[in-house]
Amino acid sequence: MFKLRFYGIGVISLTRVTGIIFLLITGLWSLGQKQMETIYPVTNCPRSEKQADIWYFGAQAGIDFRSGTAVPLTDPIQMTVFKSSAVISDSNGVLQFYTNAKDIWDRTFNKLPYAPSMSGDLGVTSPSIIVPKPGDSNSYYVFNIDVMTYHPDNSYQTRGLTYCVVDMNRNSGNGDGTNTWNISLASPVTQKLTAVRHSNGKDYWILVHAWGSDEYYAYLLQESGLSGPVVSHTGTPQSGGFTTQSYAYGYMVASPDGTKVASAISGLNLVEICDFDASSGSVSNGQDYTYAIPGISPYGIAFSSDSKMLYTSLLMLTGNGPPSVPSRVYQFDLHAGFLAPVLIDSMPGIRIGGMELATDGRIYVSRTVNLLTKKDSIDVIFNPTRPGLDCNYNLLNNAPGSRFSLAGRFSTYGLPNFMQSYFQRPAFTYDSVCKGDVTRFNIINKANIDSVN
Repeated sequence: MFKLRFYGIGVISLTRVTGIIFLLITGLWSLGQKQMETIYPVTNCPRSEKQADIWYFGAQAGIDFRSGTAVPLTDPIQMTVFKSSAVISDSNGVLQFYTNAKDIWDRTFNKLPYAPSMSGDLGVTSPSIIVPKPGDSNSYYVFNIDVMTYHPDNSYQTRGLTYCVVDMNRNSGNGDGTNTWNISLASPVTQKLTAVRHSNGKDYWILVHAWGSDEYYAYLLQESGLSGPVVSHTGTPQSGGFTTQSYAYGYMVASPDGTKVASAISGLNLVEICDFDASSGSVSNGQDYTYAIPGISPYGIAFSSDSKMLYTSLLMLTGNGPPSVPSRVYQFDLHAGFLAPVLIDSMPGIRIGGMELATDGRIYVSRTVNLLTKKDSIDVIFNPTRPGLDCNYNLLNNAPGSRFSLAGRFSTYGLPNFMQSYFQRPAFTYDSVCKGDVTRFNIINKANIDSVN
């Protein structure tokens, strides 16, 4: 078995001790020389899971991670989303389709010809997610959430959680809709939607939170189809009415290793983290942290690739102009428990929204002023597994303000919503370990490393 012992950033020395390889990494810290130690898995397996390597989001923006280095895309995307989108590629990184929860575009950037409008709503925090059907490489489930349209008497309308099935064999291999379309699953639900792989490594859990209770719903997608939900009672009830609709706002995300589920509950100014059992689908041990910062509320949320750091963004929800209260980003170091978070950065005049871990090990953060005044770059947490300011928020090679340019396209309030198991990546890969071979090591996230020995 191979493990990586990580002490910092930078110089890697290789030592073999009784069959275990240790890589000692030291070097640049954004602040100070505090050391940390974490055991990371490594692998000699070639990377074949590239389902989350192409992103389309915001105002015709895109990113390509297939080479291992993020590259902005300027494809004819024909899609603008206010919050999150959903995108899926096959295991080799070939784009399948993408959606805003209403329409679906194929890999040729045309709408699916025979697919009617879906029941999701563009105003929902996480309106859609795409999950492949186990045992069928040509079928995908698209889960969508509709907004709750409230009236002054507190009555509301919503389709809740629904799903559709796309068959990639149709439309000359570019995919199209099927007879399984806008099938209702649960109503009402909050604006939270995430997915994670079952512990058997084959099936998938789709998670939502009920509206009006403390219930989590976990649906199991198997080769035989969809079943459930597994209903769990834990954490803070999420409910409200015409004046408290913001209690439904905010992202929910599962940890890449499938052991945790975290949510931003905007209207209550709190972040909740729970244990998740990827075998049974049960959610338990809900814990809350409440922010007491006037004017801004938690919204975006993301785990690091090792599932041991949790990041949250806080933004000003109200107002159509530039925000009068700076947005903030915080980090919870889950090594020490769910305790008071560390302030990572504060950004005046900007709304920091959705956050998403990527296959390069970095976390990308959407940024905009409002829906009219957008930004042509997004923020980056370059080293999310490192504690405190050493996570290097917009700091690359000692250069502050190192944001990711969108090459003339624009960010809004969110990024694509992916199944989080795609981001459980090793710290490094290796190949050629036979006697006499040159062993080649590849570090997944090369940000802020001085040199490698």
